[in-house]
Amino acid sequence: MASLQKLSGGKRPIRAIDFTDSRDGKRKRIRLGKVSHDDALEYKRWIERLISAKLLAQPDIKANEWLSERVPDQIHERIANVGLCTSRTRPSEFPTLRAWIDRYLSERSDLKPASRKRIELTADRLIQYFGSDILIGDITPSMAHEWRATLYTPIRGKSRLSEASVRTHCRNAKAMFTAAVERELIPRNPFTGLKSASIAANRDHYITPAQTRDILAVAPPAWRVLIGLARFSGLRVPSETHLLKWSSVDFERKQLIAVYAPKTDSYRTVPIVPELLTILADAYAIAAGSPDAVPSPTSAVVTVPRHNRHRMMKLILERAGIKPWGDLFQTLRRSAETDFARENPQHAVSSWIGHSMQVSERNYLMMTNDLIDAASSRPLMSESKSASKSSSKSASVKPGIVMQHDAIVHNANVPAGSYAKKKPHDMHGVTDGCRSLPQLKARGFEPRTYGLKVRCSTS
Repeated sequence: MASLQKLSGGKRPIRAIDFTDSRDGKRKRIRLGKVSHDDALEYKRWIERLISAKLLAQPDIKANEWLSERVPDQIHERIANVGLCTSRTRPSEFPTLRAWIDRYLSERSDLKPASRKRIELTADRLIQYFGSDILIGDITPSMAHEWRATLYTPIRGKSRLSEASVRTHCRNAKAMFTAAVERELIPRNPFTGLKSASIAANRDHYITPAQTRDILAVAPPAWRVLIGLARFSGLRVPSETHLLKWSSVDFERKQLIAVYAPKTDSYRTVPIVPELLTILADAYAIAAGSPDAVPSPTSAVVTVPRHNRHRMMKLILERAGIKPWGDLFQTLRRSAETDFARENPQHAVSSWIGHSMQVSERNYLMMTNDLIDAASSRPLMSESKSASKSSSKSASVKPGIVMQHDAIVHNANVPAGSYAKKKPHDMHGVTDGCRSLPQLKARGFEPRTYGLKVRCSTS
């Protein structure tokens, strides 16, 4: 793909890299100057990666980092002149942060409303720290790390962000600047080194059946439906609960059919447990208005507004005398899956909840006190059927009989090297009356048990 050329003689000659541009078929050269052979080979390897990235129209993140961190300005400009990267000497071509964010959001028509809102929050954090007029090419990795540190500081009277929220902002910033690298607006992504991997959810709170009954007892009827769908069926609030129609409630088969999940753009079926069936039946009667009427199949099951859900939920918890927990509705969903998993196979439970088994294990299933109590009260050493059967078989053997599988008996009167494996009935007369191994040896037999016991008569 590329070849290394020597342009002069001597121990440290002037070297260059030649390659053919696939766009116009012309031969192009990048002069490296006086460099060692090993350095020239390294340049050649990275240049070939840049050529491949250009040919495939896919950015090579590692190669871009090499360009920005290890290549001198003079050679970098020569690489830019052959069209393999963006010049460092033309910073005015970099868009401003505000202009790039607006362009990025306008190109992301695939984003769901909730995802777009999270990215917009990240954009606000970036502009608040860097300013809207900074060129995106002027943001350095050091500045990106400093920005991440500020995310832990409370702003506008709000509490500090959790580690999970900080990582979400870092992921969003990485995605925005990776898109800029892909469009060759900047040579490298300054947010690459930030920790942004998602972490497992905090699963330290399980809503017990007793707590659930106390909550439902003080909740208004409309809120009983929302809480019941989250706690007993594990529906996402509000994306799934507020889209549920009465046509999806099958009272006869006790199922929620065709539950739509905007997050995964899929449908699923969820069983209706008896506790939820009662709540839905009451809500159905209220929606109908009279005993002889039925609600419209297209009318919504949940009538609670989407906004101010957390505020109202906290008021309900205060009425029930329960201290509010973190992730109010997400915790209800986790508790529902934990209850499902007690009696049902996990692949079915994950299907009902609407995610993979790996997500269930990492973020949803919880260890509850009743599971620990049940395990501590269940004896592990109880005899199984096979153990009882083995014990009864051993008890049926007469004392003094050496079981065939228990020992290989060596007769001392037989020449060395000759062994005999005796049948139980063959050994009965030999071992009858023996109380110990020395007595058995006195009769000319030497048992070799290989870790197994020889039974002797107790008479």
